[in-house]
Amino acid sequence: AAFSVLYVTACSVEGLAKLRIALPIALTSVLFAWAHTTTVGLPWLLILGMGVGYALLRWRSNSTATAAVMHAAYNAVITLAMLRH
Repeated sequence: AAFSVLYVTACSVEGLAKLRIALPIALTSVLFAWAHTTTVGLPWLLILGMGVGYALLRWRSNSTATAAVMHAAYNAVITLAMLRH
């Protein structure tokens, strides 16, 4: 939802039109990193990079479901790895 709001806002504001992709990707990635580093404890830049990846998936697929499925798959792999040890 945040990506869509930022994308539409950037497209509608004349001064932000050139940033219509970069702005939502950057801001949602920072939000993702902020939300996850306070709970998970992984390095901030690593989580920021994952946020960029998920935002790019969201943009290219035009669906939040794609990024959500990838996030769930990542969480499942981490959970299985933790359970094995």
